[in-house]
Amino acid sequence: LLIIPSCNFKGDDGKYYIDQIISVFPGLKEKIDPFLAQGGNIYAEGNAVYMLEKLGYLPSGTVNFTNVLNSGTEGLINITVVSSSHPAGFNAADAGNKIYTGAVPLVNASGITIIANAEADGRPVLFEKKTGTGGKIICNLGLPTAGGMAGTGQNRRQLQWTLNSLLYTLS
Repeated sequence: LLIIPSCNFKGDDGKYYIDQIISVFPGLKEKIDPFLAQGGNIYAEGNAVYMLEKLGYLPSGTVNFTNVLNSGTEGLINITVVSSSHPAGFNAADAGNKIYTGAVPLVNASGITIIANAEADGRPVLFEKKTGTGGKIICNLGLPTAGGMAGTGQNRRQLQWTLNSLLYTLS
C-alpha cells in the first residue's frame, strides 16, 4: 500500500508543492508503475489527487483547483454516499454524512467509481479507480485524517473515513 498524503498549499495554490516534487523526482512514475502492475494499491488524500494526475494515473486536466468547494467554519462539508455497499463509505452515518476538508477541487475523470460526492454540487469527494492489474487507487479529496486527529464530537469519527479506505485497499 502506497499512501500519498496531502501537501501544503502555497497561498491558494494546491498544486505548487506537488509540481515541485515531480520536478525534483522526474522518475517517480517509473518507480510506482511496477508496484501497481503487481496489484499494488494507492490511497491519496486531499490535494494528493493532483499528484496522481501529474503521474499519469488520472488524465491531464482531471483536477481543477480553480473550481473548489470550500468547507464552512467547522471544516466539514455534507456528502452523499453514492455506493453504500463500498467499504470506504460504511462510516458515513457515524460521521454525520460529513467529511472534514478545507477546499475540495473539482475532479472530472472517466473510469472512476464515485463512492461519495458533495451534497452541495455533486462533485466527487471519495472515489476509486481500478488499475487494470488488480490494484486499486482510492482518493479522498477531504482531509479526514487531519479532522479525525484534531477533532472531538462528530469530528472524532472522521478518521474512520481513512481507516476504512486503507483496510479496503488491503482486501
